[in-house]
Amino acid sequence: MKLSPVDIAIIALYLLSTIFIGLWYRKKARQNKDSYLLGGKSLPWYKLGLSDASDMFDISGTMWMVTLCFVYGMKSIWIPWLWPVFNQVFLMMYLSRWLRRSNASTGAEWLATRFGKSGPGVNASQVIVIAFALLSCLGFMAYGFIGLGKFIEIFVPWDMIRGYIPFNVPAQYVPHVYGVIFTLFAMFYSILGGMHSIVVGDMVKYGIMTVACVWIGFIAATHLQSHQLNVPNGWFSPFFGSHLGLNWSGIIGEVNAKIKSDGYSLFALFFMMMTFKGFFAALAGPAPNYDMQKILSTRSPEEASKMSGFVNIILLPIRYTLIISLTILGLLYYHQMNLKDATGAIDFERILPAVINNFLPVGLVGLLLAGLLGAFMSTFSGTMNAAQAYIVNDIYLKYVNPNASNRRTIGMNYLAGIVVVAMGVIIGFFMKDVNNTLQWIVSALYGGYIASNVLKWHWWRFNANGFFWGMLAGILTAMVFSVVIPDGELLYWFPLLFGISLAGSIIGAYAVPSTDMVVLKSFYSNVRPWGFWEPVKQAVLADDPSFQPNKNFKINMFNVVIGTIAQCCLTILPMYLVLQQKLPLLVTVGILAIVVTILKKTWWNRLKEY
Repeated sequence: MKLSPVDIAIIALYLLSTIFIGLWYRKKARQNKDSYLLGGKSLPWYKLGLSDASDMFDISGTMWMVTLCFVYGMKSIWIPWLWPVFNQVFLMMYLSRWLRRSNASTGAEWLATRFGKSGPGVNASQVIVIAFALLSCLGFMAYGFIGLGKFIEIFVPWDMIRGYIPFNVPAQYVPHVYGVIFTLFAMFYSILGGMHSIVVGDMVKYGIMTVACVWIGFIAATHLQSHQLNVPNGWFSPFFGSHLGLNWSGIIGEVNAKIKSDGYSLFALFFMMMTFKGFFAALAGPAPNYDMQKILSTRSPEEASKMSGFVNIILLPIRYTLIISLTILGLLYYHQMNLKDATGAIDFERILPAVINNFLPVGLVGLLLAGLLGAFMSTFSGTMNAAQAYIVNDIYLKYVNPNASNRRTIGMNYLAGIVVVAMGVIIGFFMKDVNNTLQWIVSALYGGYIASNVLKWHWWRFNANGFFWGMLAGILTAMVFSVVIPDGELLYWFPLLFGISLAGSIIGAYAVPSTDMVVLKSFYSNVRPWGFWEPVKQAVLADDPSFQPNKNFKINMFNVVIGTIAQCCLTILPMYLVLQQKLPLLVTVGILAIVVTILKKTWWNRLKEY
């Protein structure tokens, strides 16, 4: 396919706007470190929420979710619980407030408020968090870099621009060249303008995606009026039994092989394990990436909670309008699309680019490509900002030059951004199998993250030494598991992984004395967590009898359940709308209205009490 001049003009205009945004906010970002990394903690919650949602709207994830929707229908709404998507509900209800009360700039800086600035394991715990953050940032950047290049190659064949390139590029590196080109745009505006330009760039991209997703939703609904979807029984229902119960035989037989390879046939067991893992992952709070940086950038703890809640409202309806629309067009015209990869095998992840390539009008193609480019740039710039924060705040200013001037600090931010981007690009060039390799890294890192980070919020006796050994035990075990256990079975081994990491955390914690009571009292009185904090609570009450301990565990958990129901409704509502399923749509709207009314009373009206 050759892009039309209109489509090319839309994409070019978007790319030029990112350069303008970077130049416009350059002066504001240079005011000080907080202005550069956190937007001066002056940005309103709705802007940060929109920006955070844009960062989550990535190309690779969207392609994967279109595949899930095609294969599993309405049951696909549960599979992203693997991440888990409902961690945003935990953040919304209480964890964002707890995190923001620390007033830290990064996850490593937060550890000093919990474990102190000196003592057994303090430096080791900060080092492992910095290493975790930088490795995961580099991993996501390299993965996104190559994924974008492969995506663009479908729409802009190399033959079109080969004559304009003054050097020869081997075929296997063509995606890398495209990746470098668009990486430079993302790097330019995010390095120059810092968090201010990242947030504004995300807002522009979200506006483009909203227009494109609504437009494609109308197109899909129109096509559906004159055609009927040929799908198995149960495809339209989100409910399930012990088995998945979807049989594609006689419709698209290859899908049965896809279901078998995914390992989701015993869906009830898969769902239970996914929920078990997701619950503890959500209790652990945000990983040290762009999500944490957006929370720390808010103006107050109350606004941090509002921001996390707003992410669901902003992200889910628009994203799932796009997902279900592309799925409908893919199902209707499946036999007209070429989904075979270079080996001749069916690759269902090619549905998204194939639909865009074949069934969308001029103008919409340009908008959607600009929006998906923006999706890459949002994720890339947000991740880069997080990596800059750790390099400058937790390495340079702490160990290299604690008395650095504002000008030198900003200059170091520029250098850190360039180095991080260069390293991400280099990793992308030298890894033969980027997807599997980076999934291995990220799986290992995040597998080891959970136990230590649950305990840091909820148990007073947990200390820096326990944090370090818990993280290390979890990460090393997850790395071994990811080598010896097939990918489809890793989820079922999570209880053992969690147990080993938990054992490392507890043994490490009891191997040395507890954290200084002065530090614990300061943390407890400031953050006011619930959990196993009785000795610290009594010490704080002895100093200040008027102190009010946090008694909101039950209402927080109730709100999490209600909020998760609301999140599911926001996910499935646009799907029923585009599919024109009137009764399920009305039921979903009714449930959503009820839970929103409840949350207005149990969460929104009580934000300052928590």
